[in-house]
Amino acid sequence: MKRVLLLLIILVFNSVFSQEKVRLGIHSGVNHYSLRGSEVLDDVDSNFGYAIGLNFEYKISKKLSLSTDLIFEKKQVNYSYDFVYTPMSQDGIPGEDEKYNGITKNSFNFITLPITLKYKIGNKNPYFVKSGVYVAKMISQKEKTEVSPSWTYY
Repeated sequence: MKRVLLLLIILVFNSVFSQEKVRLGIHSGVNHYSLRGSEVLDDVDSNFGYAIGLNFEYKISKKLSLSTDLIFEKKQVNYSYDFVYTPMSQDGIPGEDEKYNGITKNSFNFITLPITLKYKIGNKNPYFVKSGVYVAKMISQKEKTEVSPSWTYY
């Protein structure tokens, strides 16, 4: 029974691939991630990250296809800030102000799954229109804060 099922799967995939209805691919690229929406985020430095993934496209007709990707994305942002710390003695007397500079580096990892329809326009030099939806899930986030002169937080 297992052999029959395996043979059936191979025949189905073979017929689909032989008609060039299915395309598989690998893609990668660079992304630029930014945070916006409040005055606090105005001082955030956007950084470049990367994306790498697998692509699957199924040709419905000559001009229409359905496509999906499974993408791993790394996105990064940094922000810096200055603050003043006033130490207190055991008697409650304020000491001299100490100025510090902090830099926080954030790294986010996402898995993204877009699903799109692609419509080809023209024959000789075709263009296409692509539209769809996607779902993304943050799988991890790392933050490292360094404060001069000597504090480091992970």
